[in-house]
Amino acid sequence: MTELPISRRRSMRCRSNPPCEPMATASVCFSAALLLVSFLSGCGCHGPIPPPDDQLTEPRQLIDLMRARLEGLQSARFRVVSEVYGDDLRGANFRQVVLVRQPDDLHIQVLSPFDQTLSVLVCDGEQLALYDLEAQVYYHGSPTPRNIARLLPFYLSAPDIVRVLLGGPPLDLFHPDESRYALSWDGRKGSYLLRVPLWQEEGTVDLWVHHGDWLMEGAIRRDADGQQTFELRTGHFERSGDVLLPTRLRALLHGESEVDLSLTVESADVNVALRDELFTLAPPAGVRQVDLDQEP
Repeated sequence: MTELPISRRRSMRCRSNPPCEPMATASVCFSAALLLVSFLSGCGCHGPIPPPDDQLTEPRQLIDLMRARLEGLQSARFRVVSEVYGDDLRGANFRQVVLVRQPDDLHIQVLSPFDQTLSVLVCDGEQLALYDLEAQVYYHGSPTPRNIARLLPFYLSAPDIVRVLLGGPPLDLFHPDESRYALSWDGRKGSYLLRVPLWQEEGTVDLWVHHGDWLMEGAIRRDADGQQTFELRTGHFERSGDVLLPTRLRALLHGESEVDLSLTVESADVNVALRDELFTLAPPAGVRQVDLDQEP
């Protein structure tokens, strides 16, 4: 980034003006001090944030508290605005209605600016389906992370997507051997850093978690070489009833296809009654069908 040139100042001695009085000099110094304090506070020039007095030291403690928080959240209904940057999309904006129900039910309806349905994705834990109304194509298959990643910019299981939208961790990524987990305090972010090896493949996932409310602040997934393959950021936590939820989410998918997805939650209702039929979708007559399980 090219910096703006700094103007040179010519030193000029004003002979007609009397010398500065001590009071004026003190005022100038005080104003300069205020400006310096304002600059330092605004630029984030501060030391590390110390851990809380009741800091957790065991990974199992943190995971249990994150799980306990999710026990009080059985379902949610969101109205979302998404912005997508990718190979085929450059800043495309969509409105969405998102329904989630624990443990693994999903319903994502993408709307046009005129509230017409463009596509519908559903998952009931056993079957994944997406109907693209514009292309008249019906995709279906088992709800594996691989199949989900073909339809959404998330390489996550359906239960993990539900948990993440509710402010929880992607537990299905975790290796079951808890002796390999590492928990520390990240003073730069003022939150816990939980490092866990991946399950079923080489690599790690780092999670940042708030103390007290046990909300996930972000996650980074790395492959065996330490390269980032997926990053998730959450923030702007707001209350829906008595529950804090993230209202901003950003997913960054790295690799051959770079995807940057931002979600802004406009409204959220938790623990709402959702009918079973909202999470299933039969193929409409006459449309082309694609079996995701048979795709290379």
